[in-house]
Amino acid sequence: MNPEDLRKTYAEAPTEKLLDIIDNKFEYTDAAVKIALEELSKREISEADIKTYKETVESNFESAIRKLVFDDLSLAQKNFFYFLWIPLIHFAVKQNFRDDGYYLKVKQATYYSWVGFGLLMLSVFISIEFDLSGLSTLAIWIAGFIPAYAFDEKFNRRALISRLKERYKQPDNDKIGEKK
Repeated sequence: MNPEDLRKTYAEAPTEKLLDIIDNKFEYTDAAVKIALEELSKREISEADIKTYKETVESNFESAIRKLVFDDLSLAQKNFFYFLWIPLIHFAVKQNFRDDGYYLKVKQATYYSWVGFGLLMLSVFISIEFDLSGLSTLAIWIAGFIPAYAFDEKFNRRALISRLKERYKQPDNDKIGEKK
């Protein structure tokens, strides 16, 4: 876009969009940032408007972190992925989580699917090896959900929190990852 087109576009843009351009200036060209500043200077923007914008940005960031780290699968969903691990059955559910930004839920769904499949294979192997009944196989597989559930916290949420702390160099005494 040439500068005139940018001026026309920015003249019609909402103030929040212009503030977003200024706030993320490294994602835009120098000309775009300069024209956004010019347009903002023409508007009567109060400190309250800027404060509202900053609060909205902070709220969106907190929401993204909550989706990333704190919003995990319900017990029913964990059971669903553990016992119905066939990919075609739950592909749409995982895709919805992915589209909505629920990274932890996608990780947990994958975890429970693989663990459910693996423990089913292990229980079948044990049943064949020790000549156990089908009911025993089912009991072993169902009982396998308990350790899978116990290890879920360590392998999914805590590992993710550790990676986030490392990436953003957060000290260990921060409250990141603690449920309220």
